[in-house]
Amino acid sequence: VVCLFLSPRIFAHAFFNTRDLPAMTLSILCMLTLLTLQKRPSVALITLHALTCALLIAVRSMGLLFPLLTIAALVTLFWKSDDHGRLVVMTIAYIVILSCFTILFWPLLWENPLSHFMQALLHAGSFQGGGFYLGQMHPHNPWHYVPVWMISTTPLLYTVFFLVGLLFCVKHCDHVIGLILGWFFVPVLAVLVLGIDLFDGWRHLYFIYPAFLLIGLFGVKCLSSCGRKATLIVSISCILHILFVSSWMVRNHPLQSMYFSLPAFLVDGYFELDTWGLTSREAIAFINDHADDQTVRVYSTARIFHVNAAVYSTVHIMQSEEEDADYIVDTFRRDRYQKLYDHREKLHSIRVGDLEVAAVYRGKGL
Repeated sequence: VVCLFLSPRIFAHAFFNTRDLPAMTLSILCMLTLLTLQKRPSVALITLHALTCALLIAVRSMGLLFPLLTIAALVTLFWKSDDHGRLVVMTIAYIVILSCFTILFWPLLWENPLSHFMQALLHAGSFQGGGFYLGQMHPHNPWHYVPVWMISTTPLLYTVFFLVGLLFCVKHCDHVIGLILGWFFVPVLAVLVLGIDLFDGWRHLYFIYPAFLLIGLFGVKCLSSCGRKATLIVSISCILHILFVSSWMVRNHPLQSMYFSLPAFLVDGYFELDTWGLTSREAIAFINDHADDQTVRVYSTARIFHVNAAVYSTVHIMQSEEEDADYIVDTFRRDRYQKLYDHREKLHSIRVGDLEVAAVYRGKGL
């Protein structure tokens, strides 16, 4: 829980991301009910697990991973148990209950469920992915898109623990570790093998992040078992990490969604920044504080700016063409993160740490 809370991007997305964060939460419940089901198979647990899986699928179609993991877990139980008939009945019951709950929670499936379900899956894989990545526009995701985004936006200590944890998992793999590894790697491999395009980072795969952290905790366990000195080093590293990340999150609230574990010079001009238009709130506040009139003309390169201005601005912000604007708000995304406006006309810089993520410029009408 502490690791989740002290993951800056996850913390930020919890405020505004209504799909990826609920999917992550439901994936945790799916794994919890699955592990409990493995220990104590029963109709009640089958029903509860099918319920959580159906909710996840209704939120993110990639939640189909968990029925696959469930079938794999039940097959494993089948080979280890003598009560084969009961497990076959439970497997059939799981599939039936899961299908019913999925249709119930997904209104699209209320008519022609099978046809609409297949259409939804095809539609989910048809979105234009790629975007601005490593300083270039990509029509599709390169194979390294997901790992690079994950490593770049996850606290470095978590990544180190994750890599150590992978070694531990390979050496001490059991059915629980196998399910956690499947939770993490199957969706990543599916994206690579099926050519599923993602955009705006790796947020569509946030539901595998708890598995990433669990593997990292296996790494902590592995390092701590290497003696008192290693335990001390791990403890000090964790304490320093908690202090650093928590202070960073406080200083940069509410823009934690632009956290990078890399130095600013490796990020600026190489990665997407304010894809959600969150900087518009600070830009609006600046304009409100400095506007001489009750009506000001503003040109913004982010379309969401004027939506937010209608809600948060205390002065009347009128949408304007660039040449007539009193103020220009630039999130740099329109021009592939090239800062094309004259820096001498810059009135306010919005920063996340050492990284400039947006700016307010003086317009020709001011």
